[in-house]
Amino acid sequence: MIKQIFNPGIFIVSFAAVFIVHSLFMTKNFRNTETDVIVKITRGENLRSVATKLEQGNVIFNKTLFLIAGRIFGFQNKIIPGQYTFSNGLSNLQILNLITDPGIVRTVTITVPEGMTIRQIGRLLQRQMGIDSAKFVAEAENDSLIKILGVRADNLEGFLFPNTYDVSFGSGNNEREIVRTMFT
Repeated sequence: MIKQIFNPGIFIVSFAAVFIVHSLFMTKNFRNTETDVIVKITRGENLRSVATKLEQGNVIFNKTLFLIAGRIFGFQNKIIPGQYTFSNGLSNLQILNLITDPGIVRTVTITVPEGMTIRQIGRLLQRQMGIDSAKFVAEAENDSLIKILGVRADNLEGFLFPNTYDVSFGSGNNEREIVRTMFT
């Protein structure tokens, strides 16, 4: 009896596995336009909310495949907040690597209008960047920081200048550094 060299069951399963792996990780997401898409991810967002933003911005076209890829590689708890610019034709894996790589410095542009109080600025920064507004206010009222900056006041109310700031994520920026940046 002749042994069967070609087993259709194994072929179908192998083909399906290759197709699934290719769909999840290698397929590039293409839009009709060549313009880049900017997506802002704030602190505390989970993979599902990020996938929704990416799908709404036409960066990805299948949220479910993106979520599966993120969970397979364990990216769901590694998302780094920031403002991302996505070019056309990135695969799900490339996008996941981009939003989880701690070596990439991300920036957010924040405009602080004139006349805002420290608490209002803190709320603005919380909405725009996801920082803790209470920590920001505490730093703006921190006696040791006020002395270091050479201010003779109880807090930095009126000393944080209205302006447009490019604030970095991933470079260690915290509430104290943001206060210092706004003071100079």
